[in-house]
Amino acid sequence: MNLHSPIKELNIKYGVEGQIKWRLQHMTEFQYMVTRHQARQESHADKNCTRLFLDRGRHDAIAYFRYYHLPVPDDLLRLIEEAGYSQIFILDTLSSFEQRTESGRTSDRKASIRSRDLLEAVYREYGYEPVRIPELTVGERIEMILTSPDN
Repeated sequence: MNLHSPIKELNIKYGVEGQIKWRLQHMTEFQYMVTRHQARQESHADKNCTRLFLDRGRHDAIAYFRYYHLPVPDDLLRLIEEAGYSQIFILDTLSSFEQRTESGRTSDRKASIRSRDLLEAVYREYGYEPVRIPELTVGERIEMILTSPDN
């Protein structure tokens, strides 16, 4: 099964510039793609795994719908609410965030910080207590996550 990220799949299909244009014109469809991708990743996880770290959670879609002032479709909301996570980590935006544009991402640092804050608020609304991870080296971030009290 292909588990490429939706952005990578769209880059392959349309090229970086084309995927950016498509994504901005089809924001709701894009969020469906991302959330379904997340659900597939979760379903393919080894059931015996004691720790699984994912880049995104399903609830992220709610934050992005809010970011773009769009309603969350009811069927997508049900898919989101099916997810249950033991712990949520919110990583602070890196100072070097702008270097990611070559991958086809459209957010600048200011937008990333706004998204981060929306993500944290959504997870709190759903009963989670996100742990904020500051800008550190990759190793230091990993260590902070692995030694978090709930792990």
